Amino acid sequence: MSSSSSSVRRDELSELAQLHITGCLDEIETARFERLLHEAPPALQAEIVALQAGIAEDQTLLPDVEPDRALLWRVVGAVLEAAASQERAEQERLAPIATIGSPARSGMKGQMQEEDIAEAAGAMAAATSDAALAPAVQDDAEREAWNALLAADRWRKSALVWRGACLAVAGALAAALAFNVWLAMSATQVSRLALERVTGDQLRAAVGPNLADFIGQGSIVRGMVGTSPAVNSSATVLLAPTLDSALVMWVDLAANRTYSLRVVSADGVEREAGTFEVRSDVGGARIDLSGMAVTPASRWQVVDDRGVVLLRD
Repeated sequence: MSSSSSSVRRDELSELAQLHITGCLDEIETARFERLLHEAPPALQAEIVALQAGIAEDQTLLPDVEPDRALLWRVVGAVLEAAASQERAEQERLAPIATIGSPARSGMKGQMQEEDIAEAAGAMAAATSDAALAPAVQDDAEREAWNALLAADRWRKSALVWRGACLAVAGALAAALAFNVWLAMSATQVSRLALERVTGDQLRAAVGPNLADFIGQGSIVRGMVGTSPAVNSSATVLLAPTLDSALVMWVDLAANRTYSLRVVSADGVEREAGTFEVRSDVGGARIDLSGMAVTPASRWQVVDDRGVVLLRD
């Protein structure tokens, strides 16, 4: 762009800027001014903005009139109405939190806010419609309008306080629920550990001191179950790592009878390892296996005094 055209553009923008700030441009000229300003270099744009700011601050260009006394209240009423509309939209978006109490009470609260705003607007309209009111009457109208505005503002602040209280109560309930769940889980774990301890002590008392020689010593454990549905018993054989002794523990075998522990080799040969007497429905007996060809792969049977195989692994 040449120097002359740049000067013309600056003069044209300066002239349009002065008319634009005073409101003397129509829509077409306004659009043309905005387009030229947008296409101008940044330095020229800053110059035009500074020019318009200086014109706007010139007190000599302002009309020699006094604003209406009720203008303040109209502005405040418009701002209050906009704030109330925004708050109602926010309460509708957060309905589960914002609505506290019965629906009738929430509706009554919203209706009171709208009535307060309507009362304030009516008072301001009355104060502005009749210019011939005495100063005392105008002061009363302004005072009533201001009191109505303060009442509506108190309702809004109260809604915020109730919303915060609702969030605090919900957080406390969630924390209490989490603590209750943790407490229940802890009680269950403690009960389980206590039951395991009691069961272990009872088993040691029933089996006798021989149990300590096999538990935790790397013994080979074989469980035996009934050979038929009519046998409602079970037994366990703990074979010592040295293969020289075994501990047989039974549950629910017929008391006051003698039973035999039979070992079956890998080739199917059956040999009697020893006998034991059952005095109670839960117990154990140690059987010496010295001199017997017992391997970890051997299988086991419990035979009653009639030679009937009751349990096998």
